[in-house]
Amino acid sequence: MMASLSSVPLPELVRTVLLESENPTYAFLRIPTPPGMAVDKPPNERFLQLKIPVAIIHASARRGRKWLLYVATTIAGTHGHLCQDGQDIQSEDMQGPVVENDIYEFVPEAAICIADAQCGDARTTSYAGGSRLHNKETICTRDGGRCVILGPSLMENRYGHRSDWREGAGEDCQAAHILPHAKGNTYLDAVVQARGLSENVQFDGGIDDEKNALYMDGKIHAAGMTGQTCAFLYVPNSCMTMDDVLYPEEHPPPPLPESLQHTTEHTYLQFQMLKTSTYFALLDYMSTGRLWNNKFIRMPDDRSSFPPFFICHFHYGCTALHLWLDAESLSTLNHYNLQRYPPHIEVRIF
Repeated sequence: MMASLSSVPLPELVRTVLLESENPTYAFLRIPTPPGMAVDKPPNERFLQLKIPVAIIHASARRGRKWLLYVATTIAGTHGHLCQDGQDIQSEDMQGPVVENDIYEFVPEAAICIADAQCGDARTTSYAGGSRLHNKETICTRDGGRCVILGPSLMENRYGHRSDWREGAGEDCQAAHILPHAKGNTYLDAVVQARGLSENVQFDGGIDDEKNALYMDGKIHAAGMTGQTCAFLYVPNSCMTMDDVLYPEEHPPPPLPESLQHTTEHTYLQFQMLKTSTYFALLDYMSTGRLWNNKFIRMPDDRSSFPPFFICHFHYGCTALHLWLDAESLSTLNHYNLQRYPPHIEVRIF
């Protein structure tokens, strides 16, 4: 497969990620465990350690240390700073690169509200039938009737967005949940209580509310969301400015609507692939220029019914834990989270 990549037209950054997957190198991020977790370990060993491929770090942001700090906040649910070798990393040193075998420790500045590594596990319901999103048409309309992630097809680029091509633009799309439907309303309520109270967002439709969904190509949803290997990064954020964000020069951030001209945070949403296997799964989209890592997804001018920051922030932390936490720590964390993010068991009576 690697040998055949030379004939595929891919961005250089994507090609580098794929090639480095043969001999990956790693950096390590340590997050303190919350009170009551890992109590059988000595205090200096009470942390969750994530083993993150350096190639993925380099592909996710222009400044890897700032991205690692953001990842730490998504997991811990609070602000903080990084330290290395027992020393706080100063702001000017946050510009530095992440290299192989680096170990970074997150120092929280408030109580930890840990994310859920099992967020993407849809096996917590016994009922898979029925309509999962009764408001699919609402989401389709909000998102312009086509995948918010994919760019136009070769046909659309050649002939323009003519009505005959647009008619089929969304035929392979679905109103895809960010927090899975199978988790249920109680799970969403727990996430709102844990992370979302400050944003004052109402989910009148529960887990199936349009603010927990995006109109998305089915293949991207299956490879990235169901497999829990992709996430959405709101930028700028408390850890990263737009100077820290990585994207192709030919695809800069889109213009903002007038209502958001003076907004300083969370104005753009990037689609990020965080596992090499997803790059391969979506290679056909990337080779035709319809998709790339860090793609700015299409957002409506009116963001009132669009997924809020805390949903994407929480989901990002859940994805990071799922992908990069070691198996023993994962088991301990999952047991700890059972009462905090209760699984939804829905029994259907025939």
